[in-house]
Amino acid sequence: MQSLIEWYKLNTGIRVHDNVIIKESFDGSVSAGFGLYLNRGELFDTIDRNKDTQIVLLRIPKHNTFNINTLLEILKDRNQYDSIEDFENTNKIISNLFKKFTTFLSGNNLMNIFLSETTIIIFYFSIFSWMIKQNMFIPEQFKYYLMKVLQVTKIDSKYNYKLPILRDIYKQYPFMDTVEKHIEAYETFFYDNEIKIDEDTLLQLYFAITSRVLEIPEALANVNTKDDELKDTEDYVVSSTLVPILDFVNHSNQYTNAYFDIDRKTDDVLLVFDIEKYQSLPIKYTLTTGEYIEVYISYSKVEEVNHFLNVYGFLPKPNTGSDTKTFQSYTLSFDRDYLTKVPMSISNEDEDVNIRDFYKWFEISPAISLVNINGEWKISRDVQLLQVLLPFISKESNSFYWEYDKHYAKLLAYLNSLVEGLEEELGHVKFLYELYESHIRSRIQNPENDRVGVPQLAWILHKVEYQTESEDSKKSSDDSGKYSEDSEGDLEDSKKHLTYPLICRPSLETVMEYVYDKVKYDATPACFLSYLKDFCSSRLNILKEKSKLSIKTGNKIETGRIAIEERILQNLTDQLLAIINGEAPSQSLFCTNYDTPSRFPYLSKETKVLDCLSLNDINDDIDKNSVEDIDNLFKNEDMDYFSQYIHFFIDVSRGNIPYLEVEPN
Repeated sequence: MQSLIEWYKLNTGIRVHDNVIIKESFDGSVSAGFGLYLNRGELFDTIDRNKDTQIVLLRIPKHNTFNINTLLEILKDRNQYDSIEDFENTNKIISNLFKKFTTFLSGNNLMNIFLSETTIIIFYFSIFSWMIKQNMFIPEQFKYYLMKVLQVTKIDSKYNYKLPILRDIYKQYPFMDTVEKHIEAYETFFYDNEIKIDEDTLLQLYFAITSRVLEIPEALANVNTKDDELKDTEDYVVSSTLVPILDFVNHSNQYTNAYFDIDRKTDDVLLVFDIEKYQSLPIKYTLTTGEYIEVYISYSKVEEVNHFLNVYGFLPKPNTGSDTKTFQSYTLSFDRDYLTKVPMSISNEDEDVNIRDFYKWFEISPAISLVNINGEWKISRDVQLLQVLLPFISKESNSFYWEYDKHYAKLLAYLNSLVEGLEEELGHVKFLYELYESHIRSRIQNPENDRVGVPQLAWILHKVEYQTESEDSKKSSDDSGKYSEDSEGDLEDSKKHLTYPLICRPSLETVMEYVYDKVKYDATPACFLSYLKDFCSSRLNILKEKSKLSIKTGNKIETGRIAIEERILQNLTDQLLAIINGEAPSQSLFCTNYDTPSRFPYLSKETKVLDCLSLNDINDDIDKNSVEDIDNLFKNEDMDYFSQYIHFFIDVSRGNIPYLEVEPN
């Protein structure tokens, strides 16, 4: 691998510190691929001589890095080619293929779920790989990086997404499904355009690029833009970028001794060794590094278990202590089948409520973050958790509860026609009703969708007020909306209660404003913890059975992956049992001030798409009404709680929302 450094020093503008080498990295006695190292003896000679606190190990010019902008810049640089003919042919081929690719994605409704900076880079290098096999010309730095780095990067997990056991037990996580969609899209496009790239090569490039790409900052002032204000700003953007040599540096939050940055004047990418940081590391580490010191950077302050296993193929050792800046987390996503089959009795009539449907209507991803603190996994008390807690509100333990209204499709149809001024046209209202009913039914019944995709009109939030008889006797018997002597609903200790809609059919944002404190501090978490304990027990049983199968097949990757989740869930279950048995307070399971994700990815499986509802020919008058005029339609006592959804219906009526679904024929 040292020859790689020498090639870049001779053939590019990359500058490498003389004491830097690339060699095999070890985690204990197990090879962890390659890493970047410093000669320890010569390093300290330099420190003593120059009194340096930071040493620049790498300086990589922007035009020697690969992102969606620099790839095009290099392709269009005639100095990269042996002849004008090579320049014109290469650019013509790649330009035409990329145009076809974007057309292919758009025509198959794949733009939103597919296109990103990383997937574009994968596309380019896949084309480069094919062109090399066809003896076509590509710039040398593309060819060298492709053949000497990407194609030889060790990827043990590139077939994981195909392993049946892992696909079955992790179907509630979007990663494997996303990989499958990406690979399928690439393969379909390449096949249709007679570009022969075998599956192993495609997977190798996909995972090698995904694991090596870095988020590199770039000053907005240096970004190609016509906006004069941006040219003068000191703000930054980040780009997904492949950076030769720097991408050999391994990750560690425990032993971080370097960082990467950019030179604002030149946009060069720098790798800087921080001597003070190195000297502050535990003595155990500094004494056992031997002749060479491995250089470590931090890929992420938060080491999310699933992300590291899926993208990098390894799991770092967790930090000890309770550092709120660098920590290990685990996204626990609920099995969607479990949410459907094991409901919770929380409604106003104590009927079983389908929590899966609740989360779909409010577009809440059913997942929570766990944080490793001193070896124990705690639940992060964040906004995502509070949203997951919402369906566990019940009148037995709170002053709020939910009511499910099955007539949501009628309301949607009526409101839609009202905005159009067609509420008297019964045929049109019926058409809208059938359309919404079909769309919602397909979304509710589809286990691979996490969202209904229309305004939340199914769930009504009620408030419960309690009054004693002595308090009630002071009230006027004809006081509208208040409890009277003749009201029913006596409670224990002569308490009486009154319920009324607080916010009818609220959006997620609206309901959080009203119940934030109640969800956070009342008995709701206790209801959730009981449900969570049952889920963990069920999940552990599934994992144990799947582990037995993976052991029989001899697949160490499957077995190891399952074992990691088993350890996490067993630790969580032990803590839950201690709380339920009164051996520990419930607050001991929660932690705060950890920067965990505020939202998690949804599962999304598209079905047949309607063409903008085909309403454009009957809504000619919609543009004559301003938003304010339409808003006034809802400004009365019975309708004002629908005003939060007005813009949705206006957009639908104007043909701006093309994603309503119907059941496949």
